[in-house]
Amino acid sequence: GHREVAALLLSNGADVNKQNNEGVTPVLKAIQKQNDEVESLLRAAGASIPTDEMDLETVEDVVSYIEKLGIRPEYIPQMKTSIRDKNINAEIFFEIQDATAMLVALGVSNFHISWGDVFYRLMKAHQS
Repeated sequence: GHREVAALLLSNGADVNKQNNEGVTPVLKAIQKQNDEVESLLRAAGASIPTDEMDLETVEDVVSYIEKLGIRPEYIPQMKTSIRDKNINAEIFFEIQDATAMLVALGVSNFHISWGDVFYRLMKAHQS
């Protein structure tokens, strides 16, 4: 399966933090696919996410977090406008219970939903 392929690539010197053309790293792809085994394997091999050390306390922190992921940076201005226009504050934002609602709040519901899952999961991980 995927874990075996990842292990083979790692044993042959693959760069665990190599980004594809859209800025996606293997660990982000594992999170997107909800493959905990591969994510753990990559983390053990040194894979990191630019936001591993971030504290998310405001909606602006969330946008900064998404910005640091480097995924689809062209959507950042749209997110900032949506947050301002909808007057979304941190209390409202952190009460959101699913990825789709989070993307709607950020004004980027045209993002593929699996990226919403990535953002939501990582954001929730940083809340704890």
